[in-house]
Amino acid sequence: LNNVQLKVYRRELLSIVGHNGAGKSTLAKAICGFLDITGNIQFCNRGFNQLSISERSEFVGYVMQNPNHMISEKMIYDEVALGLRARGMKESDIKIRVENVLKICGLYA
Repeated sequence: LNNVQLKVYRRELLSIVGHNGAGKSTLAKAICGFLDITGNIQFCNRGFNQLSISERSEFVGYVMQNPNHMISEKMIYDEVALGLRARGMKESDIKIRVENVLKICGLYA
């Protein structure tokens, strides 16, 4: 990738789509910190590349192309809640957030 400029606004969700070989995975991996980059990524006036992987995970999610490579829980609710539980969030707060996300995705009955 060369000369990539991207601006994402508060509360905006971003999906990266494109043809095979377009650089989607490379861009996503660079944003997550999985690759070394020569430029910089700014986030809320801070250098994103100065944040730890743990700090970045507060703001960025990464979904692999093949979901079988990342699903670890049998129930989708538990899969969505996994990261929140790992951060020690209260179960009552997890329930609210997970149900909201599942509703947005059309996966909540």
